Amino acid sequence: RSGTIWLYTDPVKKSTKITDFDVQSYRQGIRESLVRTWCAALCAELVTRSHGVADWRLVNGFLDGIAVAGDDECRRGLLRFLWRVLGSAGISPDISECVRCLSSICGEKGENTVLYYSPYEEACVCEECARSEERRFPLSPAARSYLAAVESASPSAVRSIPVESGDYAELRQFLFFLATRMIDG
Repeated sequence: RSGTIWLYTDPVKKSTKITDFDVQSYRQGIRESLVRTWCAALCAELVTRSHGVADWRLVNGFLDGIAVAGDDECRRGLLRFLWRVLGSAGISPDISECVRCLSSICGEKGENTVLYYSPYEEACVCEECARSEERRFPLSPAARSYLAAVESASPSAVRSIPVESGDYAELRQFLFFLATRMIDG
């Protein structure tokens, strides 16, 4: 639900409570699917635990979208939402370059290279620079291409990009790790 909220602050008790709420957008479709409900709950938890760092246009656009989307689109929509929120919070790593050797992952030499996210450096490293303990978060060329499209392409163009199950799992693990780190839990 989105709308206008009225708050009452008691200066003596130093407390604030909700006195009224005027619903302007209900999003009934979210209740019709467990996946939609789960995505909306994750969104609400992310906004709450990050103390409102998320851009409200992203939040409202995401909630409006999942209210009418199918389950698979909701899952992919969650990936796009997380990457955009992480980017707007300044937490998303550069996925086009190895932080250690500074080699570009783009172009003919790096097109088929797997990149790894290093939690120690909070950056990406190439196959040659990645230590064995850093290989928990691989990013295949297809996964990187998808994230790059989320950053640069129109939302409708990104929605039309297919995501294979292996790439989805890779992106989900990576983005959930970054989101968990962002909200400290």
